Parts: sequence; C-alpha cells; structure tokens
Amino acid sequence: MATRFGLLLPHFGEEADQDLLIEGVQLAEKLGFDSIWVRDHLVFHPHGMEGTDRTFIEPFITLTFLAGVTERIGLGAATIIPFRHPINMAYSVASMSWMTRRRFDLGVGAGNFQHEFDVINQSDIDRPKMMKEQVLIARELWTGKSVEWHSDLYNFDDVDIKPQPVHPVPVWWGGATPASARLAVDFCEGWLPGRITFPTYEVRVNKIREMTAEQGKPMIWTGAVPVTSIDKSYEAATARMNVPGLIKNANAQKFWLKPEGGAFTKIEELDGSILAGSPDDIVAGVQKYQEIGGHARLARVAEVLSRHSLDAPGDLDRLATQVTLAVAIGNLDLHAKNLALLHPPDGTTALAPAYDMVPLAQVPGVDGRLAMAVDGEYALAAMTLAHLEREVGAWGGDPAVVRTTLERLRDLVDDEAPAPTATALRPTLAQSTARLLAGSPVGDAFTS
Repeated sequence: MATRFGLLLPHFGEEADQDLLIEGVQLAEKLGFDSIWVRDHLVFHPHGMEGTDRTFIEPFITLTFLAGVTERIGLGAATIIPFRHPINMAYSVASMSWMTRRRFDLGVGAGNFQHEFDVINQSDIDRPKMMKEQVLIARELWTGKSVEWHSDLYNFDDVDIKPQPVHPVPVWWGGATPASARLAVDFCEGWLPGRITFPTYEVRVNKIREMTAEQGKPMIWTGAVPVTSIDKSYEAATARMNVPGLIKNANAQKFWLKPEGGAFTKIEELDGSILAGSPDDIVAGVQKYQEIGGHARLARVAEVLSRHSLDAPGDLDRLATQVTLAVAIGNLDLHAKNLALLHPPDGTTALAPAYDMVPLAQVPGVDGRLAMAVDGEYALAAMTLAHLEREVGAWGGDPAVVRTTLERLRDLVDDEAPAPTATALRPTLAQSTARLLAGSPVGDAFTS
C-alpha cells in the first residue's frame, strides 16, 4: 500500500490554540495530507522536552470539531490509553465516526505515566492485557450485535451500540518495545511506535516481518511519529529543539538500541526519532522510513500472485521479467501502472500487462533510486544480476528468467531500429544490459 502522511495536532501544551488548529488542518487538507492525529491523556504532565504547560484538549472532541471545518481528511489517534471503560471508548469512536463520516485509525497504547492510572485506582492492573481486552470488546460492539463479556476486568451482559462506525476501524498497537511489536502482529492491523530511532525501527520491522510470515499473515502496517523540525539547515532546525531534553528522554528508553558508547550523547544519534533540517533533509528521513518499513514490496506482489493467481508460475515469471526490464532500462517508478494487479469478479488475481516503461534514470535531477527495493537494494547504480536473481528466487520464482530477459533485451537493442528521438537511448541500454549480464553493477550507465 502507498505511504500515508498524517499530522499530529498541537491540541496540548502552550501551542494549543483553536484558530491555529482550524487554520492548520485546513491547510493540511489542501496540501493533500492523509489524516490528522491526536494524543491522549487523563492527567497531562508534559514530557520534559515539551515544556510545562498542562493544557490538553480531549482527543475525540478535538477530532470531531476539526472534521466540521474540513471536508475529507482522515482522523487518527496515536494513541488512546486505556483509562476509559471499553464500552465508553467504543461508544466515542462510533459516535465520532457517525457524526463525521470520516475514516478513523485507532492507535492504542499503555501510557507512559503511572500517575494517570493511580488517580483512578488502576495502579496494579496489567495495562497491555487491559488494552487488548478493550479492543476485543470494542470490535464486538462495533458489529452492532448484543454483546456479553465476563472476565477479571469487565463483566456485562446485553450491551449494544448503535450506530456502528461508518467505516472499518483499523487498530494500531503503540509502543517501541519488542512486546508491542508482537502484540501488533497478534491482533492488530498496524504497529505505531511513536518516536523511535532508525536502528531500533529496523530491528522491530524485521521481527514483525518474521512473525507475520511464521503466522501466515500478510505484513501489517508500520508507522512512526517522529518529532519534526524544518528550517534552512539541520543546525538551524535543531537549535530550536530542546536537545538536552530529547537526549535525556532517549536514554530513558530501555528498549531502544543504544550507540556504541552505550548512551546517547548527541542529537545526531537520535536520527529517526527526530527528523530535522531542510525540506530535502525531511524527505530523506521519510524515504528511510519507507525503505525500512514500506509495504510496497515486490515480495508482497509475488505473495498475492502465488496465493490467488490461476497461473501463479506464469505470473511470477512475468513479474520477474517486468522487474528485470525495469532495472535494465532505468525505470525507477517500479510500481503503479507497471506492476498492477487485476482482480476479476471470480476472486482471482493476475498480473496486468505493463502499460509502458520509461527510462526515468536518464531524467536530470532524479535520485537514481528504485521505488521498491530489489533484494534489499534501492540504488539503481548498485544493481547486479545477482540482486535480481536473489529477489526472484526469494519469491519461489525461476531466477533463470532474469538472464533470459536480459539476453532478449540485448538482442532487441542490437536489432531494433530506434525512432530518431530515441537514438541516444540505444547505447545506454546496451551498456546497462551488458553490465548486468557480466555480473557487474549498473553503475553510471544512465548518467555518464
């Protein structure tokens, strides 16, 4: 699936302002952001890096109000903590959905502050267990049927909620710990760790891929909520941040991977948990998140074809052919119309014919990176025959298709008379194909 971009709203702290929120969400919608998100607290004591203002506006009220001043932007919570009774939580979500008609993503989290649960006499409750039970109850209530529930935490009969949510409510498990990743795989649609460094994020995402494969499940969604500061340079952007507070908070994260010295000592080591710098710096950080946790992976396309195609071996060969051609001719935009899936009414799936393949690598100013990794590699210049063969083999496809495709392309380049406007492309394709067949990297074939 495509990457979605949301904004965490300043409905808390010294920046909380009704007019600012309205102006901000309307601009976000105009700019094409997917969704607006809120946090949750019962008793708000800011993190040390967030200042001292204890202003906090209730999340469901905030989202419902802001839906009223926008037209279509989605809504999300990152994350709702379990101090509400599950009937109340399910009721709030359903009511907000019915009133706004918007999509809503529900993130759930255990909460970082014990005092929020001390004040309601829930000090000793296993909060992850309570979170899971609350979600299971809410899902039952959102079906519209009468629900009864009997457990150590909740005990009720004959409860139903009407109306139900207008759209399905995907649930994201919040938290950066190994346990949070496991629980996300066990019963959620997504994992949302909040702030997290790139090395820790990569370890968790790889484990999530491993667990979903073991359970025979599709890969769940993964996200993050980095602190973001945009300015003319990295130095200017970080100068406006509470760097000592961020470093102190990072060292308090027991489950983050630490630097070689055993502790965070400089802001650069928090890369991922913060994105800072120029717009180009932010884009580079987002791309890194996409590369680590992206869902648009060739293996997922192959997985769908393997499960649902009436001609899985043939479709996997065609997929291998299209990927090989894309690399050989520099078609960086390795998705959309080039790797589309057809879903006919009989419930099967097939690989659609490629609409066209454009040598985007020759366009001035492009970054030379493929939209989807091949054998874990995004850089076209680094691509080799071995990368392609390993990628295809990992799907259960026939790696021999790669060499056959390259040989056919080589012969076509030698024999075909190009259109006058395409003359300059011929030596480039000849060079890239020859390098791949020789086992060498593509290198500068498209830029020299």
